[in-house]
This record gives sequence, C-alpha cells and structure tokens, in this order.
Amino acid sequence: MIGYWLVPAEPARTWFSAQIAELARRYDAPVFDPHVSVYSSEDDEDYARVLMKRVAPEFTSIQLTIEAVSWSEKFTRTLFVQFAQSSQVQQLSDSLRAGSRSRREYELNPHLSLLYALVSGEAKAAEAHRIALPFDDVEFDAISAISFSKSIKTRADVEAWRTIGGTQLSG
Repeated sequence: MIGYWLVPAEPARTWFSAQIAELARRYDAPVFDPHVSVYSSEDDEDYARVLMKRVAPEFTSIQLTIEAVSWSEKFTRTLFVQFAQSSQVQQLSDSLRAGSRSRREYELNPHLSLLYALVSGEAKAAEAHRIALPFDDVEFDAISAISFSKSIKTRADVEAWRTIGGTQLSG
C-alpha cells in the first residue's frame, strides 16, 4: 500500500517530532515522522512518485485548525491531535484519489498521531490531558508517499514503513 501524507512545516514539525519521540520513549513505542494521512492507494511506488509531483503544484501550504488532543481504542489512533475538516485538505485528498490508478475509497479524517501503542485508556486520557499544544493552527507545506502493509497493528508494522518520496507544496 501507498500512503500519502501531509507533512507539517516548521516549527510545528520539530515540536511534534519531539512529542512523538518522548511518548515513544515512555511507552516503548515506535518513533515515526509527524503527518496527516490524506489518501492511501494500491499504486506502485514509481507511480506514487509521479502522482505526488503532478498533484503538489496544484496546492499551496495548507493550514489546519486544531480541535483537540484525543485518544481511541484503535492502534493507529492511540493518541492524536484532531484537526477540523478543511476544504483544502479534502481537495488534496480528492486530487490524489482522482490521479490514482486504484481510486480506492478513502474516508478523510485529518489527525496527527502522537503515539502508536497498546496503552490503557487511563494512560491515554492522562496523556491527552497533559499535552499543551503551543499553537491553534498548523501549517503543512509538503507531501510524502510512504510504503506500508495493509494491516497496522504492531510496533513492527510501523517500523516497516518506508518513505518512497516527498515534495513541497507550491506555496
């Protein structure tokens, strides 16, 4: 599978990276790059690189408004920052889908995960309450394509992710 990620601009990228690393250290969890998943497909890697380069110039940087730090029972949403829906990020997702060979259905839910781990609900709630975000909005200025397995349920699954390319948005 290929995942297309929206990547935060500085200084948010560094701040989120530090939070992810600290949480990973505390919960013996994987470290990963901060991102918002905007689409996933079954395209091959070469096609994904081409698609990214074709779609990126259509978009300037994208600003997303933070709604909350939250958590869930789902491994891929252990602890995360939820963003408000945005027409711009929806258009990016739609453009990637339209250009994809697989054109698979995708439900966009703009969030940035901070932790992938099997953690108690009490610990997740405490972490969500502890995290004080230093900003209300986050700018995203690049997209990346990542190779991943269909099932993401363990640390090993996350650590197997491989970046296959990335590009700046035009603005």
